[in-house]
Amino acid sequence: MRIRLLGPCTVQQGHTPTVLRPSRRTNLLLLLLIEHDRIVPNRQLANELWGDEYPVHAINDLHAHVSRARRYLREWDPSDSAELRIHAAFPGYRLTGDRLVLDTEEFSELLALSRSENRRTAEASARQALALWGGRSFEGLRPGPVLGGIQKRLEEEKSLVRLRLTDLLLDQGRHTEVVPDLSELVTRHPLDERYHLRLIIALHRSGRPAAALEAYHRARQTLIENLGMEPGPQLRGCLQDILDGPKAD
Repeated sequence: MRIRLLGPCTVQQGHTPTVLRPSRRTNLLLLLLIEHDRIVPNRQLANELWGDEYPVHAINDLHAHVSRARRYLREWDPSDSAELRIHAAFPGYRLTGDRLVLDTEEFSELLALSRSENRRTAEASARQALALWGGRSFEGLRPGPVLGGIQKRLEEEKSLVRLRLTDLLLDQGRHTEVVPDLSELVTRHPLDERYHLRLIIALHRSGRPAAALEAYHRARQTLIENLGMEPGPQLRGCLQDILDGPKAD
């Protein structure tokens, strides 16, 4: 069984994927799947389902949602070939099963490989990790507090992979190649100095000091208008490099 969470959420057993629909039952099941083979405490499950607004009979309601999740599993895999089971395990529940593949786990493994000192391995792993994404994580669902925290971590890890790939390409002198991707990242994350920094470096080293200078001033204006702060020392250092003269490779 393959679970895709890095984009539109689907479960696939055989050839036909099933699109997951937003519900508390779905959220509970996904949390158990992400933490498979580990006990998820009742408190954590309840926090995902209701946040701080626990119902009066929260434990009984949680048990009812677990029963619905068990039935949902059988809908995913009527033949029971994956042998997925939800077990009561103090102080909560644990999901077990064979032949379970989550793209989030594949991504984590590739993220680790992208940090390799071997540049070829690192670049290939970073590209494979990013290829797993088909949109925003948990797309189409309504994550609660716990899944929301996991979603935030996954998105940050995706940013780290993109930054790692960019740095690898910059180190290889492939400055022009990374400009379009960095321009898009700056547009999507205008308050993140890491993307501004690399875009300015890429433009400068591509022999485009005027464009690099313009990118710096756009970054500075954005930071001042939205955060009330000047660029950090790395961005200011880039400005000085531009003013000192071109550094095209």
